[in-house]
Amino acid sequence: MSTIDDEIRPPIISIELLRRNIQDYTQALLTTKQEYQTLFEQAPCQISVQDREFRVVKANRMFIERFGHRLGERCYRVYKGRDSKCEPCSVEKTFQDGHPHFSEEVVRHRGGKTAYILVQTAPIYDELGHVVAAMEMSTDITHVRLLEEELKRSEENYRMLFDNDPHPIFVLNRETLEILDANERALREYGYTEQELVGKSFLELADPGEWDRLRQATRCQKDAIFRVHHRARNNQQIIVDIRFSYVRHSGLDTVIATTADVTEYLRNEQALVQAGKMATLGEMSAGVAHELNQPLSVIKTSSSFLIKKLTRCEPVSPDVLKTLAEEMDSQVDRASKIINQLRMFGRKTGEKKVNVQLNECIRGVFTVLGRQMEVNKVRVVLNLDENLPPVKGDLNRLEQVFLNIILNAKDAMDEKESRPDNYEYKKILTVSSYQINGKIAVSITDTGIGMDSDLKEKIFQPFFTTKPIGKGTGLGLSISFGIVSDYDGSIEVDSRPEQGTTFIILFPASD
Repeated sequence: MSTIDDEIRPPIISIELLRRNIQDYTQALLTTKQEYQTLFEQAPCQISVQDREFRVVKANRMFIERFGHRLGERCYRVYKGRDSKCEPCSVEKTFQDGHPHFSEEVVRHRGGKTAYILVQTAPIYDELGHVVAAMEMSTDITHVRLLEEELKRSEENYRMLFDNDPHPIFVLNRETLEILDANERALREYGYTEQELVGKSFLELADPGEWDRLRQATRCQKDAIFRVHHRARNNQQIIVDIRFSYVRHSGLDTVIATTADVTEYLRNEQALVQAGKMATLGEMSAGVAHELNQPLSVIKTSSSFLIKKLTRCEPVSPDVLKTLAEEMDSQVDRASKIINQLRMFGRKTGEKKVNVQLNECIRGVFTVLGRQMEVNKVRVVLNLDENLPPVKGDLNRLEQVFLNIILNAKDAMDEKESRPDNYEYKKILTVSSYQINGKIAVSITDTGIGMDSDLKEKIFQPFFTTKPIGKGTGLGLSISFGIVSDYDGSIEVDSRPEQGTTFIILFPASD
């Protein structure tokens, strides 16, 4: 018996072990299936399995949430509501070659909402190695595509604004000043194609004398506007105002340079300034006549004396002759100086800035106006600092500023004198030059009628004047304000009714 049991026991043990192995294998297979099913259901993308007829035979939870229970329907119907297969079709390609394929599709979720999906297909084989189905995995990239479209629209809007701005705009590399981009207006005004302009140095558009100033302006990181001479492709000279601003673009420190062609504006301004000069010269004519009359009278008296002596054959002592000759020579020099000053004042001026001594400008004005002030009983007090540094400007244009303000001061004092209650009124004009807070200042103070705050706000407006018709053009102070601004200066006004007026003109000292 024991022998039989001994013979039976090994096969039974083997069968038991086999049964247990089968159970373990089945359990492992079930666990794997459950894990697969869990992964299939919980995958953060839409997964479907399609047969060779493109019917959806299996789908995960996310697919059903997005497209509904659509098993048995063809994929193109489910995704896009189509009645025929998509062209091209990634599932079809996978069936044909047994390889994964990728595509990007636009589909409609249930409810009609449009979505962008990124599709990847993979083959499913049977035990004989034949492709019997295709797994399609799709990831919703709608948010990414919407952001891309928004970015594209933003770029299109930027480009539209950039190209349709009425001023030329250049995007520059801040370190090298190489032109990275330019708008359509820049290409038209400067006569270059985009290929010719992009990559070119912005400095090459300006005169070499402006290069250092341009480099400094682009490195100071402050918005700046200044005027330079530019050259278009046909070598045509234009004058532009440039504004610099600073941004970081595409990982680079860049400078946005916006230019405005002011060539025509400056021509018109020069014509207006010249008209103002001629009007001022007209107003000065009586004073100039007085100024020239004195040297002419002296010359006339001396020459008449000599003619009379010669007619009578009377001798003239050498001392008298020398005195007369020196006096006539002196008076000719004086008249010549007045005429030269008038000629210089009347000539047209350019845009060049040079070192100018403001004291020289002030004395030049009184060379012309001195006699006029004397005839009008205006006492002129000059307090000039002889150690003033120069300022950057044009002597002729700065003389016009002082001339306009001084003539206005004379008229204000004449008007106050004409009033019946001002019998003991004294007309005093005080002109001072000095340094203050690193700037060069000139103050011009009169004892005239003064003005209230409302009038002070209007005096620099073009063609505004309180003078009667025929007495003033309303251009003097407006032109003066423009000239001072051109040289980075400012004008301050302090005035009260019946207490006179003080104009303070400030300029930065020249380097």
